[in-house]
Amino acid sequence: MADDDLDWAWQELTLRLKLSEIDGDAFEVLFGQIAKAAWGDDFQATIPMGSRGDLKCDGFRQSEGAVYQLYGPRYGQAKVDDALAKSKEDFDGAVALWGPALKSWTFVVGLYAGR
Repeated sequence: MADDDLDWAWQELTLRLKLSEIDGDAFEVLFGQIAKAAWGDDFQATIPMGSRGDLKCDGFRQSEGAVYQLYGPRYGQAKVDDALAKSKEDFDGAVALWGPALKSWTFVVGLYAGR
């Protein structure tokens, strides 16, 4: 195995371990850190804004018009029907709130088999 391959394997294992241990807000924070590292200033994490909430967006990539909505249920486990309902509600809300600025929408799910 080449050194570069070994480095990527190590990074993958490290990420898998980290993902197996986090949920909820920690999952959103990790996604934001990874996206910021990958896209720099082109990515902006969002925070809830009072009664308006997070505008159905946990992160936005300006150059792509890409809205990212994250779902990291507690203990990494969710009922399929709940996840589907949340994705529909969040997508419909994002379309209504972002209008023509929305070019793509990604629902990022963090699920793991908890300990």
